[in-house]
Amino acid sequence: MKKVMLKSARTLALSALLLGGVSAMPFANNGQAVAQEAAQEEAKPQWPKRTVPQRPKQRPQIMDPRVGAKLNTALELKDEGDVQGAMEELNEILERRRVSSIARARVYMIMANFYYEADDIPNAIANFEKVLEQEDLLYAVEDQVNNALASLYFMQENYEKSLEYLEKWLVYQEVIPNRAYLLKGQALYAMGRFDEAIPQIETVIERTQFEGGEVKESWWLLLRSMYYDKQDYVKVRDILEILITDWPKATYWLQLAAMYSELQQEDLQLATMEVAYKQGFFDKGTHYVNLAQIYLYNEVPWKAAQVMEDGFGKGLIEETEDNLATFAQAYQMAREDAKAVEPLSRAAEMSEDGELYTRLANVHMNLDQWDKAIPALDKAIAKGGLDRVDQTYLLLGMAHFNVDELTKAQEAFREARRDERSRRQAATWLNFLEKEKQRRDKLAKDMREANRILSENQ
Repeated sequence: MKKVMLKSARTLALSALLLGGVSAMPFANNGQAVAQEAAQEEAKPQWPKRTVPQRPKQRPQIMDPRVGAKLNTALELKDEGDVQGAMEELNEILERRRVSSIARARVYMIMANFYYEADDIPNAIANFEKVLEQEDLLYAVEDQVNNALASLYFMQENYEKSLEYLEKWLVYQEVIPNRAYLLKGQALYAMGRFDEAIPQIETVIERTQFEGGEVKESWWLLLRSMYYDKQDYVKVRDILEILITDWPKATYWLQLAAMYSELQQEDLQLATMEVAYKQGFFDKGTHYVNLAQIYLYNEVPWKAAQVMEDGFGKGLIEETEDNLATFAQAYQMAREDAKAVEPLSRAAEMSEDGELYTRLANVHMNLDQWDKAIPALDKAIAKGGLDRVDQTYLLLGMAHFNVDELTKAQEAFREARRDERSRRQAATWLNFLEKEKQRRDKLAKDMREANRILSENQ
């Protein structure tokens, strides 16, 4: 989740950089646009201004007209696509014996812009930092460069330097723009300083709501990620409840259900998953399986079976041993044993041990299909890995008994008797079988004798 947020952060940093003006002509002036924006801002509820330090007044700075001419030449060459020629003009200015600090600052500013537009961020940073080395730098230029360096270092994932320059810029800002809070919050988040990062994003949201603006989905997502990494699942839940209201996407419904589960709010988890299912938000087999398991946990097996059947029918649920076993379990709990046979048979075939074959045998027994229970139990024993093989032999003995195979039943009960835990029950069955055999032998003998007498009297 964090990687996704950082990618968004990089985009926001670029936006901040562009809004800061460093990608355009640094000293360009659009008075009309500024005035219109100011008028629009005045009409909105105003976020309280900060008290900032007052800086000493500066004298007006005048550039040598010859230097100004060479700067214009450099910019014209750049516009014509001759970046090398433009850089040569700029370097000629720097090579002069006497060059004012304002001229040097202007040259380095333009160079930084050239490098930025060429996606050469390290050289853009180097030239912006050279701007800050000049004496008597205009406050506006200093602020603009600090702002730009904060964004550029963020793009380089050097978050400490990004925060360093951002803080220098923030000192003199009466009203901090949202993009600055976002940049600071994401830098702190990337450094793992969640407690400091969260208030930055919350301030953006609170301020936007106060001013009647539109809170962006990405802000809530960023805040959700921060609280998730803090393992504050109550806050994550609260944010997701906002997201499903304003941006009802499938992923938010499913994440909200997961948070309800984490917070042991099972009723809300089930309700949320049901809504997501009915809205058609399930696009993965795991979604169907998870809802089925929730239904089973809440003792609603028939709905669990229906959901599994739907998922299998759409080809979304993978036919794995676990998924098929869950499907069969839902039918068993719903007392639909006949429907459990097919998925349980396939799951048993996939299993590495014989436990599922034992379950399958129990299903056949519930259906009075003793003849089908016997091969299932034989396969269970053959596969092995049984927790209680003695109980499997007990079941096998009962199955043979019910198909009137007393000798095989005795063999099975003798195997069960080897285990101390089943010895008494197996012995009871063996005693019963012995008496039953004796009863049947006597009955057969009596029948033969009766037939003999009847034959003699005819």
